[in-house]
Amino acid sequence: KPQEEIAIYDAVIERFGKDQEVALREEVAWAMFNKGLTLGQMGKPQDAIASYDALIERFGKDEAVALREQVAEAMGKKGVALGQMGKPQEAIAIYDVLIERFGKDQEVALREQVAWALNGLACTFAELGRHAEALRAIERALTRNPESLLFQHTQAEVLLGAQRWEVIIATPSLRK
Repeated sequence: KPQEEIAIYDAVIERFGKDQEVALREEVAWAMFNKGLTLGQMGKPQDAIASYDALIERFGKDEAVALREQVAEAMGKKGVALGQMGKPQEAIAIYDVLIERFGKDQEVALREQVAWALNGLACTFAELGRHAEALRAIERALTRNPESLLFQHTQAEVLLGAQRWEVIIATPSLRK
């Protein structure tokens, strides 16, 4: 079934890829993004990254909100894939680009993508033993979304890795 999905995504990209109508550009971006997701689920992270890169390249300068959201989400998924491939420095670099590019944007979906990138950055820094940077990143993510249980979990993991017992004890959300 995944091969059939990829064939459908490729057909959408081929058929509507040159169309300039916003709605069709959005459909093409979704097809490229979903192709990357499917390839990643098939255990083909390099191919997934190539699909995300194609989306970022094609729509990276587009000002349509939905397309900016797709670009940000593709950057985030690329960071995850790079981390899974054991390329933490490359993952950090793409998270940094996403945060720099969309960090001041007021669109809710883009703000969420920035928060997710900060969480990814925190996890990557923690895996590298760079606990101070991990703490700064997850604190920034929690500033954007303090109710996120995943971000709170990441914070707890980072604090445990950094052996910051006093912070864990003093943070009510981590003692639940």
